[in-house]
Amino acid sequence: MSPDGPELRFYNPWVTSGKRTNRLPHWEQPEATYFVTFRLADSLPATHIVLWRAELNAWLKRNPKPWSEEVEQEYHRLFSNRLERWLDAGYGDCRPRETQLQKSVSTTLVHEDGKDFALHAFVIMPNHVHALLSLGEETSLSDVMKGWKRVSAHRINELTSGSGPV
Repeated sequence: MSPDGPELRFYNPWVTSGKRTNRLPHWEQPEATYFVTFRLADSLPATHIVLWRAELNAWLKRNPKPWSEEVEQEYHRLFSNRLERWLDAGYGDCRPRETQLQKSVSTTLVHEDGKDFALHAFVIMPNHVHALLSLGEETSLSDVMKGWKRVSAHRINELTSGSGPV
């Protein structure tokens, strides 16, 4: 990182990257910049997810990879964008609407800023969080995300006398 702050370096398809697969594929490159979203457990209704997955699986059978640019745009229009709309609809109990909980999540996000990563910007929505960050040379996006989710869930449960997934 430079003295003026980190340079924004987005995914470069010509540079070696690691790929992890859990529910979604994630590509990682050292010192890259990422826009990430993470959400509360109840932010997407289970009935919506079941329907979405069924439609996605049927669509994928009809549209095997590799995709043309038009097919990829259709995929995002039908599936990625729908998830974003559902998140923005404000499903769930939306705990981070409360100022005290927003401050707690904010403190969690900035805690290691400048050490393992550079946090450029973030926004805490009622049921999800968006963040723009650049990783340090030895930092894993997966590790940063796990830390943020674990600590913010713990703090929210502590402040609300709750338990379980947040």
